[in-house]
Amino acid sequence: MSPTSWQYLTAVISAASAEHNSESANEDRYNTARQKAMHWLATDEYALSLASNANNNDDANKKSTQLLQRYALATIYYSTTENGEWGRCAPLSSATATPCDNDEHRYLSSANHLSWEGINGKNGLVTWLDLNAKNLSNCLSKDDNHNVEYDMLPMELTLLSPSLELLWLHSNPICGNLPSFIGEFTNLQSISVYSTNMSGTIPSSLYQIEKLASIRLYKSNFEGRISEDIRNLKNLKWFWIHENQFTGKMPPLGSLIALEGITLNGNKLLDMEQSGLCWLRNGNLKYLWSDCEHGSVVKKDEEWVAVEGNKACECCTRCFPMGEAVAKVE
Repeated sequence: MSPTSWQYLTAVISAASAEHNSESANEDRYNTARQKAMHWLATDEYALSLASNANNNDDANKKSTQLLQRYALATIYYSTTENGEWGRCAPLSSATATPCDNDEHRYLSSANHLSWEGINGKNGLVTWLDLNAKNLSNCLSKDDNHNVEYDMLPMELTLLSPSLELLWLHSNPICGNLPSFIGEFTNLQSISVYSTNMSGTIPSSLYQIEKLASIRLYKSNFEGRISEDIRNLKNLKWFWIHENQFTGKMPPLGSLIALEGITLNGNKLLDMEQSGLCWLRNGNLKYLWSDCEHGSVVKKDEEWVAVEGNKACECCTRCFPMGEAVAKVE
């Protein structure tokens, strides 16, 4: 990369980093990933072409954004390979090149990053980031302090915020919290981080993303209360949070008339009678999973069934006794 292009690249990234500076948890733990990403960009032909062409006045802003998003994707890769390589389409430069349909689809290939596996976009910008089941790992080692909190991905993720509509990281052994900067993704429609080692509470900023239609956090280690601010999400259709550690009362949800599915079982949620979910069952809500009411089911012929004369739950479509097998609800 020429000195001029490299100076331009570093200037753009420095400016963007300052603009997107946040109060993210333990951001310095991702500094090594940032350095690796910058080192990779210094020899990347596609980044060179973007940096060179970005000086043209007519499309300078667009090229700069594309360059920053390529840098962000590289930082995400290096921040999730601390305990081994990805399980699919890892770069050819990795210790063990993993299977991939086409080498151009590999992460960090010299092709346009919109052609990398799991990446989709339009108008040159990233709209989908689907990295599910790739063995992403950023967890602290046994020798590290497990009380240290940190975000699931570095703040460079926000460089995708102008365009990102889908963020899927599910089915990975990834750790960390949902970051407070998630609220910057004003165009986000779907977030999926289920079946991970992630923990912490749902940041209040998530409830400010008005376009969100799907939130899938189940089978992880999330905790805390479900905020009444969830009522801001008028487009929410799917809210799957079962098998976590959420506590407290469910807030009134009767205004979420677009809701089609909600799964609450396997938490410690209380007093759902005032949530309005039973009323929503008269509308679009077709799937409502909850824990069975205490003493309402018994095991019969290897299946849980409702005790005669009792309701296993007030209006659910499925209930789960103490986290065990599903009970049939007629």
